[in-house]
Amino acid sequence: MRRIAVLAALIVVFGVVSDAQSVEPQRLSYQEFLQKAEDGQVKSVTLGPLHYLAGTYLQGKVETEFFSQRPLDAGNDPLLNKLLETQQVSVVKQDQHSGRFKRMRQREG
Repeated sequence: MRRIAVLAALIVVFGVVSDAQSVEPQRLSYQEFLQKAEDGQVKSVTLGPLHYLAGTYLQGKVETEFFSQRPLDAGNDPLLNKLLETQQVSVVKQDQHSGRFKRMRQREG
């Protein structure tokens, strides 16, 4: 009986851990992304082709993955670059042609 209880407890623990590791990134609107960046919550961001954004932000003490998309008319927004620099966000720019990532800034811890 005791072995069954231990086995059941292990199954529950492994189920919870695997669910926690398979969390999908949260979709943010561009305005939500900007607000989180202004609030200092965004920790890292990758600026990808087709105005795609992906990264992490702090939700309380929990690091949460996100993705978003800049409006097509945003272009190379100098205000976004300045905001990310001011907030010391780690930025990676994905090269459209090669698919490589270039580290732009390092967030200071």
